[in-house]
Amino acid sequence: MFRPMTSSLTALALGQLGLALVVGAAACTGNVQGNGAVPAPAPGAAAAAAGGTTGTAGAAATGGSMPVDPQTGIPTTCDATAKLAAPSPILRLTNREYQNTLADLFPGLKFEPATLATDNKVNGFDTIASAQSISSALVEGYFEQAKQLATAAAANLGSWLPCAAGATPAPSCGADFVTSFAARAYRRPLATEELARLTTLFESSQTSWGFSKAVEVTLRAVLESPAFLYRVELGRADAAEGGTLPLSGYELASRLSYLLWDSMPDSALLDAASTGALDSVDGVTTQARRLLGDPRAHAAVATFQSQWLRFEKMDSLKKSATLFPSFSDTTAAALSDSAARYVDYLFWQRGTLSALFTDSKAYVNSELAPIYGVTAPTTSELTLLDVNPAQRAGILTQAGLLAGFAHETADAPVLRGVFVMSRLLCDEPPPPPGIPAAPEAMAGDAPMTTRDRLELTHVKPACKGCHDSIDGIGYGFSHYDAIGAYRDLDSGLPVNATGVLQNTVDIDGPFDGAVELGKKLATSAQARVCVTKQWYRYALGLGENELDSCVLKSAVDGFKASGDKFSELLVAVVSSDAFRRRTVIAP
Repeated sequence: MFRPMTSSLTALALGQLGLALVVGAAACTGNVQGNGAVPAPAPGAAAAAAGGTTGTAGAAATGGSMPVDPQTGIPTTCDATAKLAAPSPILRLTNREYQNTLADLFPGLKFEPATLATDNKVNGFDTIASAQSISSALVEGYFEQAKQLATAAAANLGSWLPCAAGATPAPSCGADFVTSFAARAYRRPLATEELARLTTLFESSQTSWGFSKAVEVTLRAVLESPAFLYRVELGRADAAEGGTLPLSGYELASRLSYLLWDSMPDSALLDAASTGALDSVDGVTTQARRLLGDPRAHAAVATFQSQWLRFEKMDSLKKSATLFPSFSDTTAAALSDSAARYVDYLFWQRGTLSALFTDSKAYVNSELAPIYGVTAPTTSELTLLDVNPAQRAGILTQAGLLAGFAHETADAPVLRGVFVMSRLLCDEPPPPPGIPAAPEAMAGDAPMTTRDRLELTHVKPACKGCHDSIDGIGYGFSHYDAIGAYRDLDSGLPVNATGVLQNTVDIDGPFDGAVELGKKLATSAQARVCVTKQWYRYALGLGENELDSCVLKSAVDGFKASGDKFSELLVAVVSSDAFRRRTVIAP
């Protein structure tokens, strides 16, 4: 598994990465706490289990079968006075977070990012603990990256280590380096024994090989340490309350920075942790607004949105050359870029849940103009244009996303219906085994719409139970073909885009077309709760059933009170008890 190495670093690195393997395996369970115990049910879970039902979607959106307030989407059994928190699994840095952290640790150093084993995803997110397995390939990648970066850093000390900029480093430079660099890399002050081990390693290496080699060896030890590769949140045992522990300032600093910047805390955030400023809601809120005002927040938000909205469905889009002769790889790339820029615009410029579902603009260039039915812009660059509000409304009708949730030859009402249920209403429909494929159009067949073909099989008892809800939403997208272009005819027959929402908390009933569906979602308490839940799951690394819906209440309330502003949702999430605390596990 490991290639032979001979330096004094070998034993240290092997031991540390061996520990990382153990920690990583534990983290894969998604339920490991800082003390290694299995988490107890989150506060409110017992009440939830004892409650009644409100229907499939209502139960799924709130985390269990319970009475739900249709005005808030939150269970009526929640205790508003309780200190609520969530499990705190051990999280490994994702590849994105890892590379960003290295860049921030060595701001003046140029180095080549290593090729790492691809991060797994659970329900679209790569931050979920149960997705974060560790393999021999990933460990090898960490070794190679640490070796390559440490070699480059030792050869260019002055670019990132000011005290070593001269011909001869200052006498205190080595001790300063060990103390300050490791603390930055670990995102917290070093424990006494950690400092002693690293100091001994540096000093013995300097005696044997000199200053720069000692820096190289120590860098490798730090970058291969579980303290660097993982985020472990123990909480403050001296301040337990209501079955929860507050996180330490340094743990909160990392939660904030990795959520809002995809990277390590900066010096201002670490200073706030050291002075106790993050011990209060106001202190966390102040720092969150500062981080959101930094350009790095745009990239971090874009990552969440692409994973939440399953933008990977637009990767390598292929469509039938016979049916869509003008569709090319450049069209596919433009559709993906257009959707990414659009959701960025929705978050930072429009900024509200309502706009997500009702805005009538799109990023269009000459390649996409025919798909959107608008006059081509004079530039080949993507340009934000008004589109027909009777045909396009928000994210639901973005051509790239519609093309991603479609087949090569035809639209896919099932894929589109599941997307809305899973990502926007948090109601994941479980597919039963042995589903028969929908019949495809054959030469000589009488013309049929996609809807007509699906109804031939979905009316069967084995299919009807799930498909009544899925198709009731998916058929509302029938006006959009496999590349996301609007149409009134399908196979020469009039399109029927009527649909119905069933078993939701607050928006049951018929609708006609995706634009009308968007208007329903824009006013939905269930959609508000679902968006909040998706952010929490992404931020805390929790799976579908690991987050009690009562935990969401304060953030949902803050989101609603702000007029459903996305930036205020993030502030409400990070200032909540659920973000600032973790559950206590009895020994």
